[in-house]
Amino acid sequence: EGDLVEPDETAARRYSVVARLHRQRHQRALHRVAIDDPGARARVAAVAQHRNIQLRSVVATLEGGMDIQGILGMDSDIRNGFDGIKVSYKIDADASQKDIEALVAQSQKRSAVYDIVTNPTNVTVEVN
Repeated sequence: EGDLVEPDETAARRYSVVARLHRQRHQRALHRVAIDDPGARARVAAVAQHRNIQLRSVVATLEGGMDIQGILGMDSDIRNGFDGIKVSYKIDADASQKDIEALVAQSQKRSAVYDIVTNPTNVTVEVN
């Protein structure tokens, strides 16, 4: 198995999650993950500058949901990944709602992450 050493707190937390999931084996272990997306903020800022829109603040949040039993290999029928992703923007700018929506739409078109998630992408895995 190897000599993997983890800090006690991290290992204890992981084992606690796994033990809880084993106890709940027949219940779905749904988890939602939300993260800040600085790349989305940067794209919105770049497009706003091009459109002469003055931004006061931009908050971009990515949220995704998954059943963690798939990742842990507890149930082969459960997908090993997110069941959906939601991107939320909170933008304060000197622009109408329509202009802000157009700003977000244009910045979305420039997103490599959005492109790879919404379009089929060839993936090659190599082991050297």
